[in-house]
Amino acid sequence: MSYTNSINIIEKYGECSIYSFDVFDTVITRTIAEPQGIFCLMQQYLMLHPKYKICNKELVRDFPVIRVSYEHYARQMRVKGQEEITLKNVYDYIGRAYNLSPELIASLEELEEVVEYQCSIPIRQTISDICKLIAMGKRVIFISDMYLSVKVIRKLLVKAEKMFASVPIYVSSEFNKTKSKGSLFQIVHELENVEYHDWAHVGDNACSDQVIPQKLGIKTIPIHSEPLSFFEKYLVRTLGRNVNCQIIVGASRLARNLNPNGHFMYQVGCNYGGPILTIYAEWLINQCQIRSISKLYFIARDGYILKQIVDKMLMIRNVKLFTSYIYGSRKAWYIKKDDTERANLIRDYITQEVDMNDSNIAFVDSFGSGGSIESMADIVLDKQCMKWHAFFFKCGERNTPHLLKFDCAPFLDIWDNIELFCKAPEGPCIGYRKKDEKIEPVCSHSVGEQIKNFGFAEYENGVLVFLKYYLCNEFIGKYNYSGMDEILYWYVKKINEFPDKCLRKFLQEYPRDERKKIKTLKISILERKFELKLKKIKNFIKVIEKKERNQFAKIKLINKRNTVCVSIKGKMS
Repeated sequence: MSYTNSINIIEKYGECSIYSFDVFDTVITRTIAEPQGIFCLMQQYLMLHPKYKICNKELVRDFPVIRVSYEHYARQMRVKGQEEITLKNVYDYIGRAYNLSPELIASLEELEEVVEYQCSIPIRQTISDICKLIAMGKRVIFISDMYLSVKVIRKLLVKAEKMFASVPIYVSSEFNKTKSKGSLFQIVHELENVEYHDWAHVGDNACSDQVIPQKLGIKTIPIHSEPLSFFEKYLVRTLGRNVNCQIIVGASRLARNLNPNGHFMYQVGCNYGGPILTIYAEWLINQCQIRSISKLYFIARDGYILKQIVDKMLMIRNVKLFTSYIYGSRKAWYIKKDDTERANLIRDYITQEVDMNDSNIAFVDSFGSGGSIESMADIVLDKQCMKWHAFFFKCGERNTPHLLKFDCAPFLDIWDNIELFCKAPEGPCIGYRKKDEKIEPVCSHSVGEQIKNFGFAEYENGVLVFLKYYLCNEFIGKYNYSGMDEILYWYVKKINEFPDKCLRKFLQEYPRDERKKIKTLKISILERKFELKLKKIKNFIKVIEKKERNQFAKIKLINKRNTVCVSIKGKMS
């Protein structure tokens, strides 16, 4: 290791005789939103794996809640002087309550250890620092408050870095002492024969990794772990038992951790663009399998990022599905009936790029009625009786004789701003030209430059980093589209009704097509909220109209001290 690196590490952690590191969210972390997400993933195994069919049905149905409850119960049942519990304690209580055999109790305990291992990923920056300290000959240990055994935590650490196979580990479950009480630090003090003032501890917990060791005189170095946003906390509280909710929110959190002070476009990419487009991509792959689609043609520009996402998913899952990116737009495909020259160029381009001999193909777009694809198909297919599939995030009602249209979110009242999350670093296709016996698209470059300058590369990076963490979860591909609709509902609701600062800037200032006037580029969030309120008022009126006209309305206003009743008398008019 270089002399410069040695100086940097000493400057960061100080000159001490021993360095201790917390384990979870310091050296390793999980791919899910919260630790309890492990139990949601376990529930999927219990429901679908034949090995666990003998489990009590009530236990399987409510497993995440039961697992949390009995951990809490095990802690309540500790005898005096016992500071920590073990995983075996938890499952012994569950087994007793649900009359499980010793073999099944052991099997559930083993399953949790397996799922923990599958969801564990390294925090590279911390691991890099630890390796440098070891290379310098410094004493390094791990210290953790955890019910898992030393053996299991060792496996998790070695998965992250093989060098950790011989690093000492002090776990509360083994010594029955905890960091939070300070007693585990005292154990290390005695067994490692180290003075408190000559010791540096690194961890993310404000109490057990900072306040408690500081009281003992240990130097502390806090690790910042990016918390869930207010929206993500709400999402997890609302859909916490939804496996994909745990995975999606976890991927956003990890992507933010990788670049916590990133460009606002990066934040939009990993917090919103990534989740929304990934759900759409999951739906696309699912539809292709259901409808035996063999080839997907992503239409520029909305298909640019979508194609990248789908391709990475197909590669990870080893699914065979041909994908291609083709250029088209309303301006390129809507032509006058007598414009023979442009019609021939469209026909030649599509024939060049699309397999006309395969009827099991589909075109992919984001938002619209399907009119532009229908216009293109009308030119290319002419009077052929063939019908193409067309997939949309959201499509409007329009007669399209050449298309079988399907949309991912027919249940959502969504704005066309969903197109902004699907854009590309290029302007719209405005037509075609023949060059060297090949038809090539003609694109407007000015809008493309504006999009690049606005920070599109940061946005794209945010989406792809999110996708990397999403796909690193071993459960993806097994239960991939379960419960995605309700997750998508809340993301769209967030965008439409209560966008945060980054989202507002994105929605208001993102460069639009040059054909739109500058005055229309900014979206008034207040006007949108007002329109949504009007919709709610109209729905309320409809409910009222269904009731009898002579019915009285009573409103109860309840506070802590008393109840105030206000009656609105009179006939409804």
